[in-house]
Amino acid sequence: MESWVQPPPRSVLSVGLSQPLESAGLEGVRMVHAENAPEALRTLVEEDVGVLVLGPRLASREALAILAHCASELPVDPPAVVVLCACAEPELFQRFIDEGLIFYLARGEIKPEQLRSLVVCGASHLPAKTKREQDPLSGSAPYADRLLDLCVRLPMQKDVSNAGGLLAETVRDVIQAAYVQCLVYDPDEATLTSTDAEEGREWSYSAASGLAAFVARTGKPVHLDRVGADPCYDSDIDNPQGTDSARFIAQPIVGSGGLPAGVILAVRSGESAPFSVEELRLLEFIAECAAPTFGQILLQNRVQAALTGRAAGAESNSGVFRQEALEYHIRSWDQQGDVLKTLPPWLRSAYWAVLALVLVGLIGLAWFIPGVRNLFGKVN
Repeated sequence: MESWVQPPPRSVLSVGLSQPLESAGLEGVRMVHAENAPEALRTLVEEDVGVLVLGPRLASREALAILAHCASELPVDPPAVVVLCACAEPELFQRFIDEGLIFYLARGEIKPEQLRSLVVCGASHLPAKTKREQDPLSGSAPYADRLLDLCVRLPMQKDVSNAGGLLAETVRDVIQAAYVQCLVYDPDEATLTSTDAEEGREWSYSAASGLAAFVARTGKPVHLDRVGADPCYDSDIDNPQGTDSARFIAQPIVGSGGLPAGVILAVRSGESAPFSVEELRLLEFIAECAAPTFGQILLQNRVQAALTGRAAGAESNSGVFRQEALEYHIRSWDQQGDVLKTLPPWLRSAYWAVLALVLVGLIGLAWFIPGVRNLFGKVN
């Protein structure tokens, strides 16, 4: 099964550490340990280093020389540098911090698990930075206006069907595909539900088979140039309108806790051009835009279900809330109900007091007006 095209992993170079770095959490990454600063400089020339760790056994001047080499010889694609030898002079490294070369700086040695976390994050720092620089919302990016419109309209959607319809419409506009579908994943029921926004119909599929189910179960995107050749393919859910020779891409919509909340998939005929890297990135960006809205709507549905259960007395503590409040809140979230009417004890007494004041005012006004008329008559 094909996935996104990823660049080959870069090496992790360490120098000046009391013991070499462990490779836990960095599977597939080449770990290189240099004995001294000259060896580290040679390795920087020979290896494609993604993360450079300058340990506490290095002198500050040696660390500064290595950083100067990275800044001058590797300006386009420098490694993420973790400096653990600042000692009492961290200001010496300020220039490289300002240039963005130093990923993290400490005055001395830190715990191995802390260093491992920094290395893992540093290894993904540069790819993430590259993706941010290729922002599809920038003015020069294709479909920037369409994506901005999606980002504005998507948070306004009140239910999953409307949100899914908007996503499918946007994908059709920016990616030329014969079939586009947005599926909502329910891990408790183990189902994937698609909504036909035009006809208002829903279909639910089992999440036990199909490429869309694979994406929902694993959270991994899929990219296939011939969908029928993959043993996970299930035409009912993956491509109900096409053939086994179609091209297929699918991207998870990640919800709360990093768990998939849905899947966006697009299918193109086998005679069409393959999906490009730019189209894969567009689909990934659209899924990222959809994640907060889907998470909010699904949480809202859970709250509605919980309130409905309380209103029905399905739980032992259903008497915590007033019945009127429960009935109000379980109404549709995009509609307003009637105001809850309450009569506090003092309201009846206040009503008669206000009425008495109004009567006194009217009587006084009736008495005062003739006196004013007499006054003006005397002046004339």
